[in-house]
Amino acid sequence: MVSVLSGDLFTAGAIISVTTGDGTLILRVNGWADTRTGLTQSDRWRGDYLTATGDFLTLDGFGSAVYGGLRGEYRMNGELAVLTTDRLRAFRIDTVSLTCEEVTVVLNIQSFAGRSYTAEYSYVCSNYTYTATTVITFGDDGKVRITSVSPSHDSSSDGCEEDSYQPPFTCPYSVGRYTVSGDRLTIDTGSYKITFMITDVTGLTALVCTGTDLPTGVQGYFGAGTIFPAG
Repeated sequence: MVSVLSGDLFTAGAIISVTTGDGTLILRVNGWADTRTGLTQSDRWRGDYLTATGDFLTLDGFGSAVYGGLRGEYRMNGELAVLTTDRLRAFRIDTVSLTCEEVTVVLNIQSFAGRSYTAEYSYVCSNYTYTATTVITFGDDGKVRITSVSPSHDSSSDGCEEDSYQPPFTCPYSVGRYTVSGDRLTIDTGSYKITFMITDVTGLTALVCTGTDLPTGVQGYFGAGTIFPAG
């Protein structure tokens, strides 16, 4: 049996429930023309959760939330629902009791001062693939330094014969700056901007690149999805 929970069954964005002998699925309609991506199943966090203040946090299972009359987006960080409405909030979710507890989250440039994040990844230079290690080190007062090395590129035996490794996004503390807004961190190297998602809003264990205006062909290029673990 199919029931429409919101929207129109034949319109993208509708949320439906499908009940069979094996149980009930909550699905979002993306489009009926594609059999692979036409439907998306809700996450397991869909529901209404009561807070200690008597308000409800409603998660639709597809990234949209309502809290205190405010609509926003959410993503899960373990058992934490990271919610963006008028400000960044985080709630610890209990799917058994259908309750949640708000967790204090403070993210600003002071949160990152003294921390460093390192990524190892592959890039292409002159049609050959090399490996780079890039380190982002956050200083005080919104200053940031980016360093990057690529021993495979500069190897005397099988490295690149056309140039030496000089990625354009590296910067010293005197040039690089960063800002924090909600669960997003933006770096301005002086020439390029790189944005990251703060995936772990309490432990700050990793940054994930969400966008950059770096040209894809530059040395040491990394793009959206590149993970920079702490340490």
